[in-house]
Amino acid sequence: MAFIKTQGIILRTLDYSESNIIAHIFTKEYGLISGMVYGAKSTKSKKKNFIWKIGNIVELDLDFKNTHKIQPIKEGAIFYQYKEIPFDIYKNALATICIEIVTKCIKENQANLQLYDFVLEFLTQVDSTNESIKNYLVYFLLHITSPLGIQPILKQGGTWIDYENGEITTFKSTESLYSHEYLSLTHTYDLFNIEIKQIGAYNLPVSDRQELIAVFFRYLKTHLPDFSMPKSLQIYKDILY
Repeated sequence: MAFIKTQGIILRTLDYSESNIIAHIFTKEYGLISGMVYGAKSTKSKKKNFIWKIGNIVELDLDFKNTHKIQPIKEGAIFYQYKEIPFDIYKNALATICIEIVTKCIKENQANLQLYDFVLEFLTQVDSTNESIKNYLVYFLLHITSPLGIQPILKQGGTWIDYENGEITTFKSTESLYSHEYLSLTHTYDLFNIEIKQIGAYNLPVSDRQELIAVFFRYLKTHLPDFSMPKSLQIYKDILY
């Protein structure tokens, strides 16, 4: 057993007993882990309970052992203190669905530093931006494909997506039954090549934004066999569509 310190993002929690919880955490160095948090629900430990809210970015001290399915968490502290996500209904809805997407995309306890850094930057930018966040889910769905190793091949001006072979092209694939045309795909080349701080000002019509969200959810389902649509999608649509 090794005593380690790491950073992580809380993906979900489960009640284990009257005072303890199990937290599923996407960590920077160890990937997805399950940790036992003793006393997290204790009335004497209100601060500790706050730490384990879904989406929180935390620092952890734990006794880590590869053979253990559940790691004992000794201490936890907030690494980044959200200023707006917990209190802004729009930002909260966006953060919630993105956390759920991450939960559905990672299954193994293997580190993925590129994915971790992407999610960390995304959440902190959502929290701090003063610009519109309506394009942010499109950005998230497109850009998460890269650290997951399933980024489509892009052709500038492409309007056809070959779901099966992972290509966005200017013509229909004759080798796949899963090739479909969407005019909104003309935005993907630009969206893949801009920084997150620029996405708020990007001119993306509502109909194109909605279509791209649907297209890339289907893309994730095609390339990630265990992926299912997030339950929080309807709430997101009600608030931000």
